[in-house]
Amino acid sequence: MENQNVESTLTTIKNDTVEIRDEIQSIIVSNDEQMDMASEFLSKVKTRINRVEAKRKEYVQPLNDQVKKINADFKEVKAPYEEMERIVKGRIGAYVTEQRRIREEKEREEKRRQQEEARKLAEKQKISNQKAAAQLRKEREEQEAFKPKDIEIAPKTSSNTESAKVVTKVVTKFEVTDPSKVPDQYKVVDEKLIRKAVNNGVKRIAGVRIYEDTQVCAR
Repeated sequence: MENQNVESTLTTIKNDTVEIRDEIQSIIVSNDEQMDMASEFLSKVKTRINRVEAKRKEYVQPLNDQVKKINADFKEVKAPYEEMERIVKGRIGAYVTEQRRIREEKEREEKRRQQEEARKLAEKQKISNQKAAAQLRKEREEQEAFKPKDIEIAPKTSSNTESAKVVTKVVTKFEVTDPSKVPDQYKVVDEKLIRKAVNNGVKRIAGVRIYEDTQVCAR
């Protein structure tokens, strides 16, 4: 029944549109009298626009209210799950981050140990640190060739169970600490602030052309 009402309303509007559209062919604005006639026609059109918009709202407002209520209800019941998700993700992320920190610290410690070993060898043989490091690296490679290969277990970054799969990844984030030092190429002009300033009477803004234009408003 509601759909029939909408179709009937649309048909009425379309028929009226055909009738009033014929009038626009005679609208010419070249003197004050014609401007008054054009203004009358514009007012007639604006009245119909408002009428159409009011009718549209009459039909859709109850639906919008219903959608809004449904969204609010489901948002409320979903919130506890999202909080639990946030907590568990945070704990998983903290664990993976700590494991990465431990691995990186071990790598740095091993690098420091190798550098110190190379320094001592360089002093002993009276050679440069670079030559000593290259010599030690070659010795390690030769020793590794005859040693059984150890299976290196990488830090766990994913979990795949019967009912769930979780994958973690390292993402690069940023935080603006001093906006004045950010290069211009990363800054965006706030047109809302400029528009507000111009509307408040500001006449000059560097890098902005402020000009007057004629805007036609119908009531």
